Amino acid sequence: GCFLNGNLSMCDCLVPGISLDGAKIKGFVRFDDSKFIGSVRLVNAEIFGMLSLRGSELDGEDDFALTFDRAAIDGSVFLDEVSAKGLMKFSGARIQGNVSLRNAKLICKNRFALDFDRAEIIGDVFLDRGFVAEGGARFHSAQVSGNFSCVGGEFRGRGNEAIFADNSFVGGNFFFREIHTFGVIRLLGAKINGDADFGGANLNGGGGEALFLDGSKVDGSLILVGGFFAYGSL
Repeated sequence: GCFLNGNLSMCDCLVPGISLDGAKIKGFVRFDDSKFIGSVRLVNAEIFGMLSLRGSELDGEDDFALTFDRAAIDGSVFLDEVSAKGLMKFSGARIQGNVSLRNAKLICKNRFALDFDRAEIIGDVFLDRGFVAEGGARFHSAQVSGNFSCVGGEFRGRGNEAIFADNSFVGGNFFFREIHTFGVIRLLGAKINGDADFGGANLNGGGGEALFLDGSKVDGSLILVGGFFAYGSL
């Protein structure tokens, strides 16, 4: 991989994909308001500042739109208002800040649309304010030190799971208020230090399981109020 002793900024551009696997970047990476025709890859990369793709369009042709596996970011990840076709993958990534996908629209036909399996996030996660994942989201064994907000988000699973977060850890509250899901929310063996708040949520398990909490531990309250509705078992 390459070494850059400064920032990498490429905004308002049209790019046929980009590969920075193993790169070490001593500043921030900013790809805001750009269009990528092909995958954006930063596998095993190290970024010593934030990563931002706010308002960008990622066309991975229903394969991989963004791959950031086992990468390290010393700041926050801003993917607000991103439009992506294909999987956005952060498996095993270490992020020393927040992860924000507010009002992002993700579509993946063949697999989950978002994958943070085994990721470590030292901050909050925001999949809210108009966030949509056509294909669902994975956070299996992910570690989130702060709050996890899915308020008003929409998750449509391709198979059975809308949100797959078995064995995950959330150090704060898990906010599912006013969420819309198509498929089960799986939190098998999950640990939540605060509340699990489903106020006003609409969970459509297709008549099967809508919410699966076996073996999970919630140190705060489990909140099912404010018009909470589930089509399926809890």
